[in-house]
Amino acid sequence: MRPVTFPIKCLLLASVCALAPNCTGPDKPRPTVALSPPADLLDRAPEPAMPVEALTSEEAYEQARDRKVEWGRANAAVIDRACAWLKAAGVALDCGAR
Repeated sequence: MRPVTFPIKCLLLASVCALAPNCTGPDKPRPTVALSPPADLLDRAPEPAMPVEALTSEEAYEQARDRKVEWGRANAAVIDRACAWLKAAGVALDCGAR
């Protein structure tokens, strides 16, 4: 038996596809979110590079390692501040306890 496509189903699908983009209507503006994070959450320093001297000098290596550790701590502090800011704005987050 040959499959039959009912015209009603095709018309229903076509009407839904045609009307779906207009659900909000032309007179209703799209909702916007008015969240502007503090400026210190938007800046991130680049990761400090390992200098060539660190290959031959233990003191240079230790200094470069300390700079990288401080860089990581500063980025972790930015994440902690962002989490606190989002929680204060009403976002339900579990930032994790340290």
